[in-house]
Amino acid sequence: MRALAFCLLLLAVPAAAHDAVQTRLTLQATATREVADDRFVAHLEGRGEAPTAAAAQAELNERMAEALALLEAAPALEIETASYSVRAVEREGQPRRWIAAQGVRIETDDADTLLERVGELQSLGMAVGQLGSRLAPATERELHEALLPEAIAALRTRAEQAAAALGLSFSHFSDVNLDGTPTPRPVRLEAVAMDAMAVRAAPPVIASGRTTVRVGVAATAILSP
Repeated sequence: MRALAFCLLLLAVPAAAHDAVQTRLTLQATATREVADDRFVAHLEGRGEAPTAAAAQAELNERMAEALALLEAAPALEIETASYSVRAVEREGQPRRWIAAQGVRIETDDADTLLERVGELQSLGMAVGQLGSRLAPATERELHEALLPEAIAALRTRAEQAAAALGLSFSHFSDVNLDGTPTPRPVRLEAVAMDAMAVRAAPPVIASGRTTVRVGVAATAILSP
């Protein structure tokens, strides 16, 4: 039994010595791709103004009901109403007025339908605050899945080049960190004119933005003589 233990100890010595001469090199690589946004977003606000809070709310409610009916007729649109507010305003030399307001957010992959409906809502007296575009989460996930192998291949190439420059050989990676989770990105929004009289002649326009998707990979490259 003692002889067997001694033999095992002798076998372990070269492995330990081999590990001792390995070189550990921390590397990073990134794969990127720029693509056109495929989701379009609009923010609008409906208002009602009157001498009393009740009258202002009644005006707003009527306008919002008409607006939502118009939007719901287009199944391609995702609609979300925002907070409802009522406030009093004091203007110099004028009696108190009440303003009721409520916002609505519209999102879709159909830019033409969005712009058509936004133009119709403007003609109802609703104000457009912003128009913008973003990349759909599903599209970004697909891009991350496609870019991850590219990032890993780039990391391996970098490790092999570094090993060659140092007169060593690339063995393998350890402590690999894959940044494969899509990062939430803000919607790019552009302010648009709120003059309803100016937009009745023509609907608003929007240009699709572009998003750069990045996947990063970091690892420790093990180099051997």
